[in-house]
Amino acid sequence: MRDTAATILVVDDVPANLGLLLDALTQAGHRVLVAESGKSALTQLGHEIPDLVLLDYRLPGMDGLEVCRRIRKRPECANLPVIFLTAVQELDEKWRALDAGAVDYVTKPITKTLDESLRER
Repeated sequence: MRDTAATILVVDDVPANLGLLLDALTQAGHRVLVAESGKSALTQLGHEIPDLVLLDYRLPGMDGLEVCRRIRKRPECANLPVIFLTAVQELDEKWRALDAGAVDYVTKPITKTLDESLRER
């Protein structure tokens, strides 16, 4: 594993999305924790604080906004970066996510970077 490896909690209820992120992040040398609901993500945070949370907006039961708010209420998670990674593209939803405590908001589908595209040629 590389020295820059991070532990990343991925929260998404779609198995295909989880698989894609798990594969990509693991290949990049990171340790990946998985949660398929907001409730399971919060339970996971009770056991271990990762270096980063990638959070879907629409989740069963508790949506990503509420999960993010609850993360922010935990003193041990005060500096934990939360990035929304979601198909929700409405501007007002992006603002809500940032207001809830997210540090960034990335919309799906995730595309390869220019550098990765050039390497494949």
